[in-house]
Amino acid sequence: MSMYRQAIEDYMNKLVNRVYKILPLYEKLEERRGLFKYIQSLLFEFDGLPDFMSDFKNSSEFIVLYATLESLSDEALFDDDNKEVVKREVFKCIRLIEKLKDKMVGDQP
Repeated sequence: MSMYRQAIEDYMNKLVNRVYKILPLYEKLEERRGLFKYIQSLLFEFDGLPDFMSDFKNSSEFIVLYATLESLSDEALFDDDNKEVVKREVFKCIRLIEKLKDKMVGDQP
C-alpha cells in the first residue's frame, strides 16, 4: 500500500472514531456545549484539508457528511432529548466516511 493510501486510510479510521465520540458527549446534557465546540473543530479541520484531498472534498458523500455534522452541532445547543436522531445521524456519518475511504483508497495507485 502506498504512503498516500495508508495516510488516507489512517485519517479516515481516526475520523470514524472521532465522529463516534459524539454519542457519549451528547448523552450528558452538561457536556453538550462542549459537543458543539467538538463538532465545530471537526468542521474547521475539514476546511483545512489539503488540496490533494480535493476528490474527498468535492464528493457528494463529503457534502452530506459536512451538512449532517453541521446539523448535529446545532442539535448540541438545544436541551431537547433527540438521542435517537443523533444516534441515527452519527451512524450515517460513519457509513459516509467508510464510503469515502473506499473511494479514496481504492482509486489511488
